[in-house]
Amino acid sequence: MHVLRNTKIRSREYKEDLKKLDDTFNKKDIFREDDSMPNQTKIYASKALHFLKFIISIVIITVEIYLITTGTNHNYIRVLGHVHN
Repeated sequence: MHVLRNTKIRSREYKEDLKKLDDTFNKKDIFREDDSMPNQTKIYASKALHFLKFIISIVIITVEIYLITTGTNHNYIRVLGHVHN
């Protein structure tokens, strides 16, 4: 596959440089194992943080439902744009 087939180049130097660049994509990648890295990486998640986010979400949803169902307009949604009464 020619990587630069849609590129328009006018000078010979540019064409030669792009041909060299295109040839580098045809070479096989070199993979070297990094022995300084551990074989296994452990990732920990905070259960307390997840629980706190869950509680905050429930509180926000409850307040939103309350504000919607009470039918009073205290302009709580002004941040969303212009509110017409």
